[in-house]
Amino acid sequence: MKAAPLIQFRDRFLDHLERERNFSPHTIRAYRSDLDQFIAHATASGASDAGAALDRSVLRAWLAALRAGGASGATLGRKLSAVRSWIRFLLREGHLARSGPLPRVPRAKPPLPRFLSAAQAERAMTLPPGDDALGRRDRAILELFYGSGLRVSELAALDTDDVDLGRGLARVRGKGRRERSVPLGRASVAALRAWLEVRGELAPATPAIFVGRGGRRFGVRGIEYRVCHWIGRIEDAAGTNPHLLRHTFATHLLDRGAELRAVQEMLGHRSLRSTQVYTHLTVDRLRDAYRRAHPRS
Repeated sequence: MKAAPLIQFRDRFLDHLERERNFSPHTIRAYRSDLDQFIAHATASGASDAGAALDRSVLRAWLAALRAGGASGATLGRKLSAVRSWIRFLLREGHLARSGPLPRVPRAKPPLPRFLSAAQAERAMTLPPGDDALGRRDRAILELFYGSGLRVSELAALDTDDVDLGRGLARVRGKGRRERSVPLGRASVAALRAWLEVRGELAPATPAIFVGRGGRRFGVRGIEYRVCHWIGRIEDAAGTNPHLLRHTFATHLLDRGAELRAVQEMLGHRSLRSTQVYTHLTVDRLRDAYRRAHPRS
């Protein structure tokens, strides 16, 4: 089969994810990338039709090539999941005849998220200067990440109408365009007030809360760059990924007795399993503390 028909099938599937399933643009880009990679492999393998392209032997050969290239079990699982979802869509739509079971990739144990200590997190919040506009902006960004556990994309999408500083709440649009309310702590509210006092000098007619020097909405890449800049100045920090502060938010809440379901809701996780990784991390830390401190451990 030529590449074009497979691309057409791919586009129908991605359109279905966007229009009917309300998948986020980020998720759709990931699906597109994985499917493009598979389609290129299937085309190079000489598949003559959709059935041949999606044959188990072609899928196994693709997975084997990825594994040989150093792909992790988690990466293989994600890519195969994209193709399996595509195949199920084609079966439902009548574009593909039903065949035997598809290959499976063993579920990989997810790595435990890294996080900052309480002292490191406190230090990070004080690094951006409070005496200039962009420093106030960066401090508000850091406080929101650590104080509310937002995703980068969620923070970038915030508008002024989404925050109620009086009640200490923010309306957030998460994955799948699902909305949730997250609490804003006193430090987050104070940092936002300080930033909003000067934000109008840069962007008087823009609804976005966070803007760049040119007055336009501060995008995901710009936010990531600034967060990495400040966290990179923390001694012995466990990385500089912006999600480090989201992980720190969840870990510190659970360390101090927050309910798992409440943390799940604040993080916007659809599955409790996604939140439970932080309990594993907390348990490991308690075990290490026990072994260091107890004379008969």
